[in-house]
Amino acid sequence: MKDTSVILLAAGASSRMGQPKLALPFGGRTALEHALLAFLQVEDSPVLEIILAVSPQTQDLAAGLANQYGALLPIRVCMGGATRGDSVFQALQLARGDVVCIHDGARCLVRWSVIQASIQAARAQGLSLIHISEPTRPLYIS
Repeated sequence: MKDTSVILLAAGASSRMGQPKLALPFGGRTALEHALLAFLQVEDSPVLEIILAVSPQTQDLAAGLANQYGALLPIRVCMGGATRGDSVFQALQLARGDVVCIHDGARCLVRWSVIQASIQAARAQGLSLIHISEPTRPLYIS
């Protein structure tokens, strides 16, 4: 059942890095591409759509990824806000899923097993919003 919207946050300023960290090459891809692929590479996934909340610095990268991988799953890009909360709010306006999974694009090594367990736990508890931030534990919000 495809009922889960994924929000990948990619609107941070990367102020400590001095450059957009999501655009840096890492293992032959950018960090944002690795994060995106974590949600795309699984058959029979409950993921209905992916929404990339971006900054002006990551907008072109995100648009390119949406074009490259959009045949696999609908991928939309929206401008984030001044804060993380603003970015989540902007992306939530576009989400169509019964369950919404929020993930920080900078956490690009998230494993599908963590994603899947988080979505299943949210469903089991009747929750509609999950924030996954591996290596820490998922945060479930009703």
